[in-house]
Amino acid sequence: MSQGVVSRRAPPRRRDPLGGAVICMLEAQEPDGAIPWFTGGPWDPWNHGECVMGLAVAGEWDAARAGLDCLMARQGSDGAWLGEYGNMLPMADRLHMARVKPPAFRDTNFAAYCAVVVWHFVTLTGEAAVARRYWPMVREAISFVLRLQHPQGDISWSQEAHGTSADDACAPAAPRSTRAWTAPWRWRT
Repeated sequence: MSQGVVSRRAPPRRRDPLGGAVICMLEAQEPDGAIPWFTGGPWDPWNHGECVMGLAVAGEWDAARAGLDCLMARQGSDGAWLGEYGNMLPMADRLHMARVKPPAFRDTNFAAYCAVVVWHFVTLTGEAAVARRYWPMVREAISFVLRLQHPQGDISWSQEAHGTSADDACAPAAPRSTRAWTAPWRWRT
């Protein structure tokens, strides 16, 4: 009986499902920690926050912390951020956005979302000190949103539209804002 040689293949390499996205975010991140839509592209606190959370999930703690610091540094004295609306950029061609300055607004939905970003980071790390550090930013953002609340309880979608004919309630902001405000902020002083 002849003994044959058993050929063993190495198990297939598994691709990191987040690797490409993480590389894109890290490459786009600016020296101040900002993460625009793409290198040199528009910046807004919502998409920036999504990237901060993605970097944290991927274990890129320094980059995520730099993103949190950027949020705090870029917050305006009114508690909001001036977010650029990249989705309003014209198309340069069939596949590419034009590289022009997009319109910018102080959006209540964008502002309230910083609470979710901070709470996500704290939940992943268990670092209550992070929550205390960023609580002033979250508090000011919530105050901004509440200043744009109508007597009926709905919230204007942006500061620029508040009280004008363009004023419209921001339905998406209300549930997210409420969820963010009811997160267990036990650590605040």
